[in-house]
Amino acid sequence: MQKSYEITITTQVTMMSDDRLDLADLMQCKEEQERSSEQAMAELAQQAQNLGMGYE
Repeated sequence: MQKSYEITITTQVTMMSDDRLDLADLMQCKEEQERSSEQAMAELAQQAQNLGMGYE
């Protein structure tokens, strides 16, 4: 029996007064999202190993 998991990642972007994105803010947001995603994948891989799901 397979279990399914749902992961939700939320991102907050600060808008400048003229409704344009600041590139530095956008890149920081992207980097934070990538770190969060990598951490979530590592945690899922560890759980799969602990449960003996064949991920070595």
